[in-house]
Amino acid sequence: MIIFMRRIPSDTNKFEIKSFIEPALNGRFFAKKGYINTIKILQIRDSTRNTNEYHGLVRIEPDSAGARAIKQLNKQPINGKMIIVREYFHRCWQNDPRIRKNHSDITFADRRKGDRRRKTLEVAEMPFEP
Repeated sequence: MIIFMRRIPSDTNKFEIKSFIEPALNGRFFAKKGYINTIKILQIRDSTRNTNEYHGLVRIEPDSAGARAIKQLNKQPINGKMIIVREYFHRCWQNDPRIRKNHSDITFADRRKGDRRRKTLEVAEMPFEP
């Protein structure tokens, strides 16, 4: 399972993320202990607003430990800032029902007036900090 840490502070490094998540991965009684496979920090730059956002992606095994970590860490502070922790979903444009040509439901109407995604974003993975 991949967990998404939304809008982490800009001075957060991978070691701080690891020490933030690891206590939630400890197995209790009959629960399996979880392990962190990878940690990525993404810097997202919005060129129209000239702002930067930082997000964390952490791959945790097994999935049950990831779900337990999300429940324990959501709305908890890291480096003095409360963050949102949720499961990361990989979205594919091919699954969008608005672009399917052979849609069987005639009553389907696209109620969305425009795309909600920001078009001027540039994503870069932060380099590893020791």
